[in-house]
Amino acid sequence: MTRVQTAQTQRDAGLERHPTALSRIATQHSQHNATVGAGLNPELTLMIHFTEPIVLCLSIYMAFLYGLLYLFLTAYPIVFQRIHGFEKGVSGLPYLGLIIGEFIGGFCIL
Repeated sequence: MTRVQTAQTQRDAGLERHPTALSRIATQHSQHNATVGAGLNPELTLMIHFTEPIVLCLSIYMAFLYGLLYLFLTAYPIVFQRIHGFEKGVSGLPYLGLIIGEFIGGFCIL
């Protein structure tokens, strides 16, 4: 059932809903939803972030986790160079342990 048919059925049944700001923006951009890049609409993204508290909280949480991951992974070769005395060419080898561990963990989940 298409949106038009659904809206017509709701109007006929007396179930017409009250439009919200988010639904108005979504209907304005409904023609763009048929394209591939429709999810990249900055207005709709910002509207969802500031009207839905759970989306905002999860975005802040994920940004924090991404920042921690970035800091840990950039500090990895520094620690092995300065503390353990690895040379520059060899200081990237400890990443192999992380990669192998992620593959093993991924296979265990499957």
